[in-house]
Amino acid sequence: MLYFYFGLMSTLARILSGILLNMKLIDCPSLCIIAVFINGIAVLSLALTNSFGEILTIFFVLGVTDGAFCCTIILLILHSVKPSEFAFAYGLWLFCLAFALILGPVTSGWFVLTQVLIMMI
Repeated sequence: MLYFYFGLMSTLARILSGILLNMKLIDCPSLCIIAVFINGIAVLSLALTNSFGEILTIFFVLGVTDGAFCCTIILLILHSVKPSEFAFAYGLWLFCLAFALILGPVTSGWFVLTQVLIMMI
C-alpha cells in the first residue's frame, strides 16, 4: 500500500511541478535543488519513525519529491545539451542512477556491519 501512495504522489507532483515551471513561478534548477534537499531530509528521518502513520507521511513526501525531481531533471538535461545529444545524455543519467541504486543498499549494509564489528571488539 505504501508504494501505491508513493506512485500517486509522484504522479501528482510531476503534474504540479510542470504547472509551476510552465507558469514561471520557480525556475527549474531551484525546484530540483529544493526537491533533492527535502528528499534527503525525508530519507534521514525514516530512521526516527515509530508508527505506520509516520512512515506513510514520509512516503507521501518522498513521492512528491521524486515527482518534482524526475520532472525537473529531464528539463535540466534538455537545456544542458544539444537536442541531438539528448538521448545519450539521458541514457548516461540513467546509467549513473542505476549505479547509485545498486550500490546504495550494499554500501549501507557494509557500513552497518563494520560498525557492529567495531562495537564488538
